[in-house]
Amino acid sequence: MINEEFATVEQPKASELILEKISLVFFLGTVFFLPIFFIPGMSLVYGKSVILTALVLLGFIFLILAILKSGTISYPKHLISLSVVILPLVFIVSSLFSGSVTNSIIGRGAEIGTFTSILIMTIVLVIASYLLKGKKRLFWFYLSLFASFFVLALFHILRLIIGPEFLSFGIFNSATANLVGKWNELGIFFGLIAIVSLLTIEAFKQNRIFKWLGIVMLAVSLMFLTVVNFYSVWIIVGLFSLLLSIYIFAFRKSPFGDPVTEVNTTGEPALPARIIPVFSIAVLIISLIFIFAGAKINDSIARKFNISQIEVRPSWTSTFEIANHTVKSDPVFGVGPNGYVKQWLAHKPEGVNNTIFWNTDFNFGYGLIPTFIINTGLVGAIAWIFFIATFLWLGFKSIFNLSSKDKLLRYMILTSFFSALYLWVYFVIYVPSTVLYSLAFIFTGVFIASLLEAGLIERKNIVYSADPKRSFVTVLLLVVLITGCVTLGYISGKRIISAYYVEKGIRSVTDNNDAVVALSYILRALKIHESDEYYRVLTQLYIYNMNAAINNPESTPEASRARFEALLPNTIESAKMAVSMGKKNYQNHLALGSIYGSLLSLGYKDAYPHAQSAYFEAQKLNPHSPAIVLQLARLEAANENIPKAREYINQSLALKNNYTEAIYLLSQIEISQENIKGAIQAVEAVAFYNPTDPVVYFQIGFLKYADKDYEGSKEAMQRAVAINEQYSNARYFLGLSYYNLGDNAAAINEFEEIEKYNQDNEEVALILSNLRSGNPPFENAKPPVDDKPEERDELPVKDN
Repeated sequence: MINEEFATVEQPKASELILEKISLVFFLGTVFFLPIFFIPGMSLVYGKSVILTALVLLGFIFLILAILKSGTISYPKHLISLSVVILPLVFIVSSLFSGSVTNSIIGRGAEIGTFTSILIMTIVLVIASYLLKGKKRLFWFYLSLFASFFVLALFHILRLIIGPEFLSFGIFNSATANLVGKWNELGIFFGLIAIVSLLTIEAFKQNRIFKWLGIVMLAVSLMFLTVVNFYSVWIIVGLFSLLLSIYIFAFRKSPFGDPVTEVNTTGEPALPARIIPVFSIAVLIISLIFIFAGAKINDSIARKFNISQIEVRPSWTSTFEIANHTVKSDPVFGVGPNGYVKQWLAHKPEGVNNTIFWNTDFNFGYGLIPTFIINTGLVGAIAWIFFIATFLWLGFKSIFNLSSKDKLLRYMILTSFFSALYLWVYFVIYVPSTVLYSLAFIFTGVFIASLLEAGLIERKNIVYSADPKRSFVTVLLLVVLITGCVTLGYISGKRIISAYYVEKGIRSVTDNNDAVVALSYILRALKIHESDEYYRVLTQLYIYNMNAAINNPESTPEASRARFEALLPNTIESAKMAVSMGKKNYQNHLALGSIYGSLLSLGYKDAYPHAQSAYFEAQKLNPHSPAIVLQLARLEAANENIPKAREYINQSLALKNNYTEAIYLLSQIEISQENIKGAIQAVEAVAFYNPTDPVVYFQIGFLKYADKDYEGSKEAMQRAVAINEQYSNARYFLGLSYYNLGDNAAAINEFEEIEKYNQDNEEVALILSNLRSGNPPFENAKPPVDDKPEERDELPVKDN
């Protein structure tokens, strides 16, 4: 039986166009599949991009065909329509002035900061506002969302119970890997459903089915919010619960129906009884508990489910600093969509280099909209302010003037507005990926459709077919739009397929150590779509093969060198192709420089100027990177220009005073110059004034280890580890010092600690196996691993 709330749901008209219905199916498919869709073996972001781009563009094409057949165009007659259209226009103009037009317009095909991404979002908003005519279609939207929610919840409940290896599909390999995106995004999504659930419970108190549906959704959402425990979600959900509780209690009414008035003994109308919003108050209390004591509760939950994750973004302060620099250099249209990383590299705030994220190239600032404003300049800022202000004005005006007597329509207006508002808040304070990014625009479109249905916004109809001139122009524009959709789908499809092959190639090396298969995948990807990033991957693969040739123990030196020289032309050519296609990407110049630098160390003296030139270009694009300066130091050391090498090392330490690799190189130089004793004395003097610097003690310990002073090395490395317990390289040489002093048990303990943070390091596994068996640590070691780690070019393990 149809419930009371749905008794007035409109039945579809017999004349409804089949093309419009097909478009609606694609839109509802987007709503249902987007949160849960993935392609096994492909990174989640590209899988989401596939389903989003395909369904939205197909839906838009059928919608245009429906408009062509009907001869009529309709749109909301309100400023919000103008504000929506302005956004992609600003992005395309900014892209054309960016200097990196392709990167700004489409990027690699899956980024959310490009013109293409904002265009797709505008299209999905238009589709939602155009197609969701009548309460039945609006109801189907919510049904699609709820169905997706339950599939998503079931998937993750099973993984929490059984373990992360269950239903991993090759991409969900940890407890925090999920269908939505980042771990915190899963919490944001369930926070969204919690808000919708509260409104559902309040709207359908008299309907047992929908009330219990809301209760179940709320319970499941709160459970996942507890597991994820994202602090800001608790604050926003708690704030919403508080506002809803105050509204219902203070105004003696629910926003979904008129209050019931009674007559008192004097015959005057009596005030309605106050309503106690039990569920809203309960959610508020739970939110407060987790706001003030969530860390203690979450610790036990995290241990139980083996949850460990870290997510880092630039701070508000650093984002504001970047914005200030951008206003000075590119005030009008910014640096271009998808261009934040360029500003980050050019104006990296002081102090970042001394954190563990010193070598991270951030593509976004603190929040998505602040990043978009930096990318699109003052014009972009005005466009976003206009859009958000129009949305808020329309939203608050409508929720305080709900004239419709239809409870279902009130429910749809309120849930769509608050859901969109919730997501837009996260656009300001967070960087959501594809799912939440899309849902913000979708809910905004649903909100506009609800207002159109309620008559709070006028729907303007234009019958273009009645005027031949207008008809010609309109039809021409619609055909251009269809052509554009097909072209955009084709270009995006090529890029996504190419990215898929590159990912398979990388996994072939990392998982199976199969460079031959990897090479075939990378070359296949480049045939579909050429990009500087893929040529850089190809370069790294060639370097991998060259290193394998040099270090092949089963090959003669002559055969190894012949194989090396056979690979060399392709390696250099692929690096040059990366540079030619991405001159503004420092990583391309760095890759080319590293090839020539390696050749210099192997005796190819003509490689020096080429390496130096490439490093200088990389340094221009990333002037605050200590790693590039250190590469220049290595280059000068290989060129036997020791004073210049020391100068570059000092420059790198000035940029990052805890840079272990720079200290390591400096120590190797001192060893090569047979100046170990003098170097130790100099560093010990530094330690006197810097008694809490673990890197200084590491250098002392390393130099003493190279001098075979294992007792002295042990003492210095113990100091370094005492200051920083996760200093893996210090523990490495401490463990070897223990071994050389005859304390095998202590050595094993150190390498077990190292293994916790370097689980994939084969050398650590080999050393541990040998020590436990009573063998020398480097027994049966194969190149590039040897028994003289103090003479290697790179540190043996990764520090944390």
